[in-house]
Amino acid sequence: MGNFDQKVNKFIEIFWEQNGYNKVLQGLQNTLMIAIAGLIIGIIIGTIIATVRVLPKYKTLPKVLNAICKVYLSVIRGTPTMVQVLIFNFVIFASIAVN
Repeated sequence: MGNFDQKVNKFIEIFWEQNGYNKVLQGLQNTLMIAIAGLIIGIIIGTIIATVRVLPKYKTLPKVLNAICKVYLSVIRGTPTMVQVLIFNFVIFASIAVN
């Protein structure tokens, strides 16, 4: 632990003198943008699914849409979040070549 002062000095040098805080602020900005986009997408999908689920079921189209929503909900609720992230990353995004 004798070199703790050296580590603190190196941190100060990188963070303040070499403008390392800009990378931290850029990461914070990216995180907030992703979180807000996810929130908006989630609200839109949730509203659509909730609307379909409360429609009267006496016609054919609402029955089909309700069945699709039931399958979607059971898949999303039944799989862990990390598995969903891996599927999106390695299957969906890889198939459309998103970097």
